[in-house]
Amino acid sequence: MYGRCGSVRDAVAAFGEIAAKNSFSWNSLFVAFAHNGDFGATERVFDRMPSRNLVAWNAMLAACRDSSSFLEADLVFVSAPERDVVSWTTILAANAASGELSIAELAFHKMPERNIVSWNSMLTAYAQNGHPEMALSLFQALLLDGIGTALVNLHGMKFGSLDKAVRCFERVTSRDTVLWTSMLAVLGRHGRLQEARNLFDGMIPLERDFVAWNAMIGAYAQAGHPREALELFQMPSRNVVSWNALVSACARNPRHLDAKKVFDGMPQRDIASWNSMLAACFHGGEFRRGIELFVEMDVEGIQHDAISLVSALDACASLPDLVHGKLVVAAAKAELLDDLRVGTAVLNLYGKCGCLQEARSVFERMVAFSRPSAPLWNAMIAALAHSGESKASMELVCSMLLHGIQPDEVTLLASLTACSHAGTKFSQLHPILDDHFGAKLSQEHYTCLVDHLGRSGRMGEAEELLEAMPFKPDQVSLVALLGACGLQGDLSRGQRAFAKLGEFEDHAVTAIGCKELLDNA
Repeated sequence: MYGRCGSVRDAVAAFGEIAAKNSFSWNSLFVAFAHNGDFGATERVFDRMPSRNLVAWNAMLAACRDSSSFLEADLVFVSAPERDVVSWTTILAANAASGELSIAELAFHKMPERNIVSWNSMLTAYAQNGHPEMALSLFQALLLDGIGTALVNLHGMKFGSLDKAVRCFERVTSRDTVLWTSMLAVLGRHGRLQEARNLFDGMIPLERDFVAWNAMIGAYAQAGHPREALELFQMPSRNVVSWNALVSACARNPRHLDAKKVFDGMPQRDIASWNSMLAACFHGGEFRRGIELFVEMDVEGIQHDAISLVSALDACASLPDLVHGKLVVAAAKAELLDDLRVGTAVLNLYGKCGCLQEARSVFERMVAFSRPSAPLWNAMIAALAHSGESKASMELVCSMLLHGIQPDEVTLLASLTACSHAGTKFSQLHPILDDHFGAKLSQEHYTCLVDHLGRSGRMGEAEELLEAMPFKPDQVSLVALLGACGLQGDLSRGQRAFAKLGEFEDHAVTAIGCKELLDNA
C-alpha cells in the first residue's frame, strides 16, 4: 500500500507479508510499479498475475503508451480478452504518439463507442502530426454528430464548468430540442434558475416537448422551489415524469408531507415515482418510513432498481439497522449487487453496523471488478475507522492514492475519525494529513470538516480542529462552528466562537445572524 505514498520496495515488502494473495493485492502491487514508471518491472508483475481484469489490461496498455513501448501496446491490445472505450482510446493515443496516424484513424473509426476523450485524442493526433485542417474538419463533425449535446452535458454536469458548457452551446449553429433541453438542465444543475427559465421561455412553443417541460420542473425541484414547480406542473398535458419531478421538488424543500400528498395523488406510478418518495423519506430523516415504503414496493409488485436499493440501504445504515439491511440485500437481484452504487451502499451498511469482515469482503470484490470510485474507498476507510482499525484505515488512504483515486472531503473526514480513534490530537494531524493529501488540504477543506464534525455532534473535535488548523480561523469557519453550536444547543462553545468573530471589522451583519443562532440554542 505504498506507490505514491512511499517506495516500490515498501510495496513489495508489504505484498510479501500477505499470506493469502488475492486479485486486490496483486492489482495493488501492479499499480505501484506502473505509477513509478518502471516498465520492465511492471511487465514482469503483469505476466505473473494469476488473473487480470479489464482495469489491469487497460493499466498495462497505458504503461506501454507512457513508456513509448508502442509495439508492446499493440500486442497487449490484441491479447486483451475484452476491450472498452478506454482500451480503444489508449491504443489510438499510442499510435498517434508513434506517428502511426493511419492506424490511429483506423482505431477511431472502428471503436464500438466513442466518448469525449476519444474525440479529443483524435483531434490531438491530427494537431500534433501537422494536420490542422483535418482537426478542424473533425471538430465540425463532432458538433454535427450530436457530440455538441454531449459536450454541454460533460462540461456542465460532470466537470461542473458552466462557462465551457455555454460556449459549446453557443458554437452549435443548428440546435435541436435535445441540445436546448440539455443546456436547460445544465443551467438548472448550477442553480441558474432565471437563465434556465429565460432559455425555456425562448424555445419555440412547438419544440417544448415533455422532456423540456420536465427539465424545467426538475430545475425548480433540485433547487427546492415547489411553488414554481407546481406552476409549471399545470402544463397542458403532463406525464409520470412531471409528477415525479413535483415529488422531488417537495422532497428537497424539504416538505415530506407535501411530497406524500403528491405521491398519493398520482394517477400512475413508475419506479422513479417510488424512488422519489424514498428520497423524500431519506432527506426528511424518516428512515423507518423509507424502509416501510421499500417493503410496500414488493407488495405492489414494483421491481427494485439500484436507486431504490441504495436509498433503502442508506436508511438502514443511518439507523443503523442490520436486520432490515440484510433483508434489503437479500431482496436484490445478484446483478444489482455488482452495481458500484449498490455495492458501496452495502459496504457502508456493514461498516456502520460494525461488520468489518463482511465490509472487507464486499470491498475486495468491488475493487476487483468495478471502475475506480472514491465513494467505495471512502466507505471502506470509514468502516475501518469506525471499528477502531485506525492504522489499517490510514494505510487504505495510502493505497487509494496508489490506485490513482483522488481523495475528497469525505476521505479527509474519515482520516480525521481514524486519527481521533487512535488518540492522535488534532494539533498533530496536519503533518499526517498533509502527507496524504498535500496541496488539497486548504482552509476551505478544514472549514468543511469543522462543519461536518459539528453537524454530527462532535463539537469538541470541531472546536479543537478549528484551533489546530494551520490557518487563522476566518469568518466562514467561525460561522460554521456557530451554526453547529446552534444546531446542537452548545451555548458555551458558541459564545467563545462568537467572541472571536467580534475581532473582525466587518462582522456586524454576520454577528446579528449568529446572535440569533445562539439565542435559539
